[in-house]
Amino acid sequence: MNRKVTACGFLYVAPPNLDFSLQSHSAKRWQRRWFTLFDSGELTWALDNNPDTVPQLTIDMTRCHRVCEADSITGNSHSILMAFKTDGDSTQPSIVYVKADTTDEIRWWQNLLNMYAKQNSIQVRPRRQITDEKYEPIAVCFLFFS
Repeated sequence: MNRKVTACGFLYVAPPNLDFSLQSHSAKRWQRRWFTLFDSGELTWALDNNPDTVPQLTIDMTRCHRVCEADSITGNSHSILMAFKTDGDSTQPSIVYVKADTTDEIRWWQNLLNMYAKQNSIQVRPRRQITDEKYEPIAVCFLFFS
């Protein structure tokens, strides 16, 4: 199987099961990792950018249903969260927090990864238009499921 790299670069990943609301967890360090996104939707991260380094984790981005800014949750600038649909036997985490060194860098990754979340959203259109001037009609809304 021949895969093409869509994007790659260094980002920081929060340790698994980190609870940002607990003061005792604030000392836990984000880990700098080499992220690689493949055209198949596979996202991996490894200790370094050496192609021979075995990835520490592989995530199926086709199971992602949300990518959004997470600065207010993590207390760290330039951070996003990725939420995934998981089944009971899945080893994939349900939420992953990632941050970058700059706003431009994290927005670039967020826009790229958000393409997968948008593929897993459902578009709902209202059955009828509201004609009363007091109400603005809702054209499209997105529902996310987990």
